[in-house]
Amino acid sequence: MLTFLARRMLQALLLVWGVLTLTFFLMHASPGDPTARFLSPQISPPTLALLRQQFGFDQPLHWQYLKWLRQCLAGEWGYSLTQGQPVSAILAEAIPATLQLTIPALLLIFVLGITLGTLGAHYRQRWPDVFINHAGLAFYCMPSFWLGLLLLSLFALKLGWLPTSHAATLRLAEAGFWETCRDRLAHLVLPVLTLALPGATATARYVRENLVNAMDSTFIRLAQAKGLPPWRIMIRHALPHARLPLLSLLGLSFPFLLGGAFLTETVFAWPGMGRVTLEAIFARDYPVILAATALSAIMVIAGNLITDVCYRLADPRIKAPA
Repeated sequence: MLTFLARRMLQALLLVWGVLTLTFFLMHASPGDPTARFLSPQISPPTLALLRQQFGFDQPLHWQYLKWLRQCLAGEWGYSLTQGQPVSAILAEAIPATLQLTIPALLLIFVLGITLGTLGAHYRQRWPDVFINHAGLAFYCMPSFWLGLLLLSLFALKLGWLPTSHAATLRLAEAGFWETCRDRLAHLVLPVLTLALPGATATARYVRENLVNAMDSTFIRLAQAKGLPPWRIMIRHALPHARLPLLSLLGLSFPFLLGGAFLTETVFAWPGMGRVTLEAIFARDYPVILAATALSAIMVIAGNLITDVCYRLADPRIKAPA
């Protein structure tokens, strides 16, 4: 197990380095100058040259890369070109906001997906199964921003049940603890549903197929021959059979959620990492883009590493490749 962990940690570090290197050179290979936004009649060429020197854009590209890589290892991400603040301070505010969306969405994906998948397998080829399959396909094929806009227009604008945007209501800054919690939970509902529904429907289809295959197994037929109730057979015997595929889905769901957060946070004006990164891309804010990409890669690779470890713990028969 220790050898497996050491090998996977080394692979993870090399993968993070590769993602950082590729992102750095792709950003600098794109056309345009990141200091072009400072161009105005009031700024003289010497002042612009001083700005380029201040941000380090006057140095050769390989020196910029080595300097930036050294700063990454030291935990220093530089300063934002557009906001003038340390990038670490910007991301320190954005990361908790993104985790407020992704963690509940991940839990909802598996709770809702396992429930719907179990129902579909139990009522196989009947109307609940057909309805879950067709509704799941519709949600899975729908773009996240379009799903968010539909939920927003229905539950926030038309019915007025939920707030439209942001993480909290500004007027409740001085409210009590419980009122603040209720307000924040209300703001979470729509973006979490937007992130979770496509993944939950995909998980439901995956669970259903595994349960249907398990129901044809010999040990399930033996349980049926003993006269056990159908739901007990499904929950206690067939569902554990799908635990390994669910662990694989866990490793795939986290990158899916981080990618979906880009558009979801923009639709709901959520002050998270996806929105910060998207704004930085449009503004060509290199330090923020590179830092956000690095942290996203680290989180995704760490999630996959945890999934691999859980996979081996759940099934000791699996051996790491030599």
